[in-house]
Amino acid sequence: MKNSKPLRFGANGLPDVAMKGVIPTGTTVHGEVDFCGGLWVDGNVRGDLRGKEGETPVIVVNQQAFVKGHLLADHVVVYGTVSGNIEARETLFLGPTAKVKGGHVRYGELTISEGATLTGHLVCNKVAEVQVEQDEAAPRRVTKVRSTG
Repeated sequence: MKNSKPLRFGANGLPDVAMKGVIPTGTTVHGEVDFCGGLWVDGNVRGDLRGKEGETPVIVVNQQAFVKGHLLADHVVVYGTVSGNIEARETLFLGPTAKVKGGHVRYGELTISEGATLTGHLVCNKVAEVQVEQDEAAPRRVTKVRSTG
């Protein structure tokens, strides 16, 4: 897993990233969408959304949006409804109105806001690093566990 640029949020609670693509309200997309950069979803998608690796792809599923399919990007932000698998190579952010149903959810870092609902199988992409404090007279004990990229 490659480390991409960190995702920053603006004062409005939305990601501070240039959106190169928009699926507007009232639009329904059937099929797969491959994209670079940011993809903003206000409408409905019945198919997969795949961000190009190396381009720091971001998917934002806005509050009124509905996606039935697989989401794949470095960063995934959900305020709407997603029914299917999510793979956020770096960060997954679920806003207070997010509804994620079924499937496998893979992430590097996960933030779940109060009010969000998540049903599915969670898998963290990052390997936990365990630091051990060692004393010759005492058994080993774990003092700190943290995720690393």
